[in-house]
Amino acid sequence: MKKLILILLVLIPLKGFTQHPCCEATGFGILLCIFSGFDFSTCSLPIELENFNLEQKNKNILVSWETVSEFNNDYFTILKSEDGITWEEVSIIQGVGNSNSRVYYEWLDKDCHNNIYYYRLKQTDYNGFEELFEVKVLELVFQLTVYPNPAKDYINIPKDFIIKDIQSRVLIKGKKGRINIDKLDKGVYFIIMENQTVKFNKI
Repeated sequence: MKKLILILLVLIPLKGFTQHPCCEATGFGILLCIFSGFDFSTCSLPIELENFNLEQKNKNILVSWETVSEFNNDYFTILKSEDGITWEEVSIIQGVGNSNSRVYYEWLDKDCHNNIYYYRLKQTDYNGFEELFEVKVLELVFQLTVYPNPAKDYINIPKDFIIKDIQSRVLIKGKKGRINIDKLDKGVYFIIMENQTVKFNKI
């Protein structure tokens, strides 16, 4: 009776179960591996990943990664999220299949309108086996500017600010907008906004 139950367990397909890449790509392939005493330590995974990085390029984000080796690697999928919870597939990059040397990949995300983004890499082999890798996050830092510069009567400041003179004395503190500076003497001043400092000249 016990042997009959064991046979039935092996033959019943496991829908939605992700097989190990070394096992037969069937619904019960993983069970066959387990019951046959398969040594998973002798198996080569589809890829060996290194250096999964995010880098700000002006207003864009460069997603790059490197593989040390690849085995039956079909393609990579780049997943993107604004909150780290809801993910969207934004690009598919073809793999090289099989390789024992380093391979470099990159993709430039030009659709970046928020300050922070999360990315995750998914790899798929020729048998449909998928592997997800760690989440990376990048907070974009934009260089703030003011105009006109030099300025005479007013200056447009995009964030809440503090204006200091060259002796670091606080002269004006206020909200973003069109700021009247006609009472400032001619010279060099510094505007501090969100930990950024912008120099402007009063003429």
